[in-house]
Amino acid sequence: MNAIFEVTFCGRSFTAQEVELMRVVARDYAGLGVTEIARTVCELLEWTRPNGGLKNHECRQLLERLASEGVLTLPALRNLGGEGLDE
Repeated sequence: MNAIFEVTFCGRSFTAQEVELMRVVARDYAGLGVTEIARTVCELLEWTRPNGGLKNHECRQLLERLASEGVLTLPALRNLGGEGLDE
């Protein structure tokens, strides 16, 4: 297992414990999509915009960065789309 460290992303500093929470959520909820994992992490860490909305886009970017650094593992992206709008 990689050492867990503090990280700053989009102006917010995350403690080592918060990064560990992200790792655990990504592992324990690997059956969900990446977007839902990001929303879950946002809710747990109360990472919100001034209007109260979740910063799930930023969280997803952070999770993807941590995955690329080997800190956590995200599920493979699912192809949920069809073949496009052309008929």
